[in-house]
Amino acid sequence: MNQLRLLLTLFVFALVGCIETVDPIEKEGPEGTWWLGGVDGGSFVKVEDDENNSDRIYSGVVYYDNEERSLAYKGRLRLKGEFPFDPTDKEHYEVWDGENLHLKDGAYLEVLDPFPKN
Repeated sequence: MNQLRLLLTLFVFALVGCIETVDPIEKEGPEGTWWLGGVDGGSFVKVEDDENNSDRIYSGVVYYDNEERSLAYKGRLRLKGEFPFDPTDKEHYEVWDGENLHLKDGAYLEVLDPFPKN
């Protein structure tokens, strides 16, 4: 019985030693933006409520993750989906796919203004 406990204890220590902890990625972008992505890429975003706080329209800016931090999108965004969205809560955001800004629970911010593609 003691040998089994010893083996289980060693197994647990070996397993814990194999688990890799990943620290959140902190990248600096244009002022007021935050990083949305992982080690393989992402974007810098900033979303604010527009003048009308009662609609589902927001103002947003998205920058590419490149040396120039070039602009990917700037304009109005419409909330699609039922979601208690707070534009300042960074935990609500998932990914910019080049056309929409995806949020938690299947919601997303839809691009409303045409923007020139690079």
